[in-house]
Amino acid sequence: MPIMNLPGMISLAGGLPNSQTFPFQSIKVDLNNQTSLEIGGKELSDGLQYHPSQGLPSLTQYMRKHQQVTHQLPSDENKQLWDVICTSGSQDGLTKAFEMFLNPYNVQLQGLDLFNNNNNNININNNNNEQKEEMDKIRDAIIIERPTYSGSLSTLFTLNPLMIQVDVDAHGIIPEQMEEAIIEFKKQHPNSMIKFLYTIPNGQNPSGCSQTLERKKQIYAISQKYNFLILEDDPYYYLSLYDINDKEMSSSIERVPSYLSMDTDDRVLRFDSFSKILSSGIRLGFVTGPVKLINQIVLHIQSSNLHSCGLSQTI
Repeated sequence: MPIMNLPGMISLAGGLPNSQTFPFQSIKVDLNNQTSLEIGGKELSDGLQYHPSQGLPSLTQYMRKHQQVTHQLPSDENKQLWDVICTSGSQDGLTKAFEMFLNPYNVQLQGLDLFNNNNNNININNNNNEQKEEMDKIRDAIIIERPTYSGSLSTLFTLNPLMIQVDVDAHGIIPEQMEEAIIEFKKQHPNSMIKFLYTIPNGQNPSGCSQTLERKKQIYAISQKYNFLILEDDPYYYLSLYDINDKEMSSSIERVPSYLSMDTDDRVLRFDSFSKILSSGIRLGFVTGPVKLINQIVLHIQSSNLHSCGLSQTI
């Protein structure tokens, strides 16, 4: 609130500690390129204090400008279309997105089983078409690459969606196989909703393949045709194999446009990370996407870890 910016103002409304009691005067970070960062004063105080769940305003403003330029997003100064949020690594953002989109099937199953038992219906564990239809209504489906990142699978296994697995080749997930798998899945599970495709487009973990622009266009068209979201997990986006001493090469390298840059339907959530380019232990990532989805992740953060590490954001 603006009134909190008045000198000497103390709020009794929340549990904010007095920043003057923090035992840190300044923090100095020496970098490998012989430069140093010194953090102190209000900048350090803000980083050590509770702050908005979306992230430190100075950082989120910077990341919005960065994402706008990098992925050719509209300016949208009033945040009506898209936004950025800081997370405790991209893994944190992915987990919150998975939990946002997917019904926890095991919990739903117990509820449906209890309902059926109370109404003297056939137990849901019996294998018949009527029960299968009921189960499909409460069990979401997703599309994943085969193979894919085990860290994401760990979270997905707890939510237990139906998983449509699609092979990858040297250019990433195979569009023709994906559409065939979707068609076959819909025959078997007509009442189950496919929520999203989870994909790692660059340096795919563990296969190492990277998607071409043409491949991405094909996949995005399929997502429009069958109406599912795309979760673009791209921690390796800023890693490229070239000679760092070749200034001409490093300045002219062109990356394949992201799914976010080609999104016209508000169906892409993009997950970036500082883990591969700054430090994995600093646990800082950021999610970019439609403002309605970003706002829901903000609410999830408010009710769980409040916000990402302020000191990591300040650095």
